[in-house]
Amino acid sequence: MYTNILNRIRVGRLSKSSFDILNRQVNKPMPESPENPKSTIEKTEVDIEKETWDKLDELLEDPENAFLFEHDVNRIAIEEAPTALEALKIANDLIDKRLEATFKLSVLGNVEGVEPISINIEGVRKVLESIQANQEKIGEGGDAIVVIHKEESELFGAEICYKIAKAKAQMEGRNPTLVEAEVQEEFFREMQEYTDLCIRAPEPLYAIKYGKYEMIGMEVLQAVSVKDIVNGKGYISSWFNVDAFCDQLQELLNRLHSNHKYHRDLHRGNIMIHQSETEPEDGKWGYVIDFGYSGYAILGSDPYKRDVGDKTFTFLKDDDIVSNLRETLNRYGNAN
Repeated sequence: MYTNILNRIRVGRLSKSSFDILNRQVNKPMPESPENPKSTIEKTEVDIEKETWDKLDELLEDPENAFLFEHDVNRIAIEEAPTALEALKIANDLIDKRLEATFKLSVLGNVEGVEPISINIEGVRKVLESIQANQEKIGEGGDAIVVIHKEESELFGAEICYKIAKAKAQMEGRNPTLVEAEVQEEFFREMQEYTDLCIRAPEPLYAIKYGKYEMIGMEVLQAVSVKDIVNGKGYISSWFNVDAFCDQLQELLNRLHSNHKYHRDLHRGNIMIHQSETEPEDGKWGYVIDFGYSGYAILGSDPYKRDVGDKTFTFLKDDDIVSNLRETLNRYGNAN
């Protein structure tokens, strides 16, 4: 059991050098007291020792870190550390090394100054931590949330949003996050070619897998879903032509299907409508989002069924959305 590690680590007081290092790390000066400076320093050392033990205990209690005490070489390295601070450092280094083995990055769009060869794992981790600390949720689905970086948004305006997979198990039949990003890019590239249509997909920029953390970075859309409009969280502008939009959505689906591409999850939440008082300059009135179930159909097979192991999953038919969408948009468009 992991507690054996804690019991066998040498638990003497932190060395002066370790204490100095930790103080520099947290950017705090050595504490002093004119009355009794030695006792003040020793008290602070004890406080830091306890905090270090608590952190180490937390790491070892996490089932994801069971490898720290299940593998003898890891357990011995931690046990033989001369201080709790050094034991914690060894444990964190082992965790980082294991996470690095899971790291995957796919650069999809044209991200200025970013090339796969230039990616630094430590830099990526800091970016992920920054996103987690500053996230502002703008959308949510069954197994993911969509957020913007609140601080970046306040300084520069939100340009990128992040689709972050929830910690729970992935929904069955759904594409893994990195696969979803690649599929989205394929749909995006094809839709970009259809300059005569007023609908496209958001551009994916990159996808990251790091341990259990999975995320797609993509462009922010000035749009809300049809579901949001129904719920009073958006509007349909006077320039928006419902019938033309629905006709072009059907034409888009026809073209995608002719190239064996199927979305398989088209509903009110996955169709977005541009929000502005004037028609957008690029001529795109709306967007198709969420490619978690999308992909290619095998010739001669049912495009709305997918066999995974001994299970068969049945998906929504793309064309079914059009008539329902036309009725909904006309109703809420007239209400506005």
